Amino acid sequence: MADARGGRRSRMAAGALLFVLERAQRGRESISQEVPDGWICLQPVVLPGDEVAVIENFVPEAELTRGVKESWAVMAFLAVGLIAGSVLVTDRLGSKVVRSSRRLAQASRALGQGDLDTRVEPMGPTELRDAGVAFNAMAHRMTELLAVERELVADQGRSCCLDLTQEPTAVALSDDDVAAVVDALIGNVFRHTPAGAPFGIRVMRTAQAVELVVEDGGPGIPDPDRAPSRGSSTGSTGLGLDIAQRAASATGGTMRITRGPLGGAHITVTFTLAPPAPSGHRSRISRHRGR
Repeated sequence: MADARGGRRSRMAAGALLFVLERAQRGRESISQEVPDGWICLQPVVLPGDEVAVIENFVPEAELTRGVKESWAVMAFLAVGLIAGSVLVTDRLGSKVVRSSRRLAQASRALGQGDLDTRVEPMGPTELRDAGVAFNAMAHRMTELLAVERELVADQGRSCCLDLTQEPTAVALSDDDVAAVVDALIGNVFRHTPAGAPFGIRVMRTAQAVELVVEDGGPGIPDPDRAPSRGSSTGSTGLGLDIAQRAASATGGTMRITRGPLGGAHITVTFTLAPPAPSGHRSRISRHRGR
């Protein structure tokens, strides 16, 4: 019985193959057909006399799947290797970027706190290396300017009297804004008094305020009541007295201009003390210079 069924399948397969051969010959088309134990590929070829011959190529089932598993294994191994390599390279690049950014931030904080010798080693991506080079150039330029300013002060032969309170005196201004006021007032002394004229700086704390006094031995300020408004009326917010007055007003304080014991201007800027609670937003004052 089994032999009979096998014979019938063989005859059916032979009949199907014959049908496909005739179709390929008559239609002159390439045909691929699955047959028992494999595949056949039929390729018609036109001969002289318009006769058609069909080339048959049989591929066993074992040949179709030979090496497929090994190929998939190799491809999977390569995929895992590529992913692992990509993760490693990304991690290394990310670490360099983070390390470079952190060093640049640390150097910036150190420079802001007065360490003019701080420098960074340019490293990381091109943008961070350029930022490092620019930072070093800026720090070097600041050092040069400070040296020039110190030489200028020494050449002018000015005497300076400092009287500073040793008690912490927090006011409702940022450190930059307080520095802007001091810089503007002292800058006025050097720009608007003759060389050699003495000056003094005094900081005093009262129960509710802090007083910053800057005085000089110059010619003084004519019409002191209108001096701050002269700066704002010209459209410039960078005049030194205007900066000091607006800073004092921002804290609820005042500014007074008189003639002092040294014979010149005697400027008293009063800042109201900051409340003991943690301060939030602080007023910002323009840092342009002038008088």
